[in-house]
Amino acid sequence: MLLNLGGDPLSDTVAEAASERHVAFVQTNRDEPDAGRAEAVAADLYARLHPETVVVTLGRFGALGYTSAGAFRVQTQQIPVRHTHGAGAAFSGGLAHAYLTGATARQAVHAACVAGTSHCAAADARPHQHTDVDRIMEALS
Repeated sequence: MLLNLGGDPLSDTVAEAASERHVAFVQTNRDEPDAGRAEAVAADLYARLHPETVVVTLGRFGALGYTSAGAFRVQTQQIPVRHTHGAGAAFSGGLAHAYLTGATARQAVHAACVAGTSHCAAADARPHQHTDVDRIMEALS
């Protein structure tokens, strides 16, 4: 299982459900001003959930990984960011793909950082808002 907390605190309900599963990755995030707490957050989640790896995304600061061997950091390429909508989902997709194709924890987190960064830099990945209700309803039928 890849458990994405999306920055929310770990609830007792989620912790209990995860305790009955093999958890490969727990993913959460910290806002950049709170990046200094990433290792403590990761260590706490690791102790509570016993996953293979905890990953804390840190925006332009990359990500922190935490395994039984301890913490490691992966930096992101510093590029112009066009948008951040969907960055976490792109990161999760890159993480899952790398893991499922045999990557180590560090390699998977690196691949996830590349996927998330690439998504944020893409000009055409930003969602377009549609305000024409008739067109939306037609697309749904």
